[in-house]
Amino acid sequence: MKTKEEHKIKLKQISDLAFSHGVEAIKPYVERFSFPNSWSKEVLKLFMEKCHEGFKMAQGLIIDEVLYYQSLLREKKFN
Repeated sequence: MKTKEEHKIKLKQISDLAFSHGVEAIKPYVERFSFPNSWSKEVLKLFMEKCHEGFKMAQGLIIDEVLYYQSLLREKKFN
């Protein structure tokens, strides 16, 4: 079983992936701390696409975590 610290690290990785994927993708195209209303339509589209990708990847990692803990519960139940 994972330690509490390992679980915290994994959750941080998942949340970072979900929230930063879009930002990282547009860094070459926008000034730091600029407002989205100043971005071009292409940059906005790229940002939205990458945010969706990041959330999709994060969801996959969350599913892995749920399956891991579900297997531990089943193991306890049948032992």
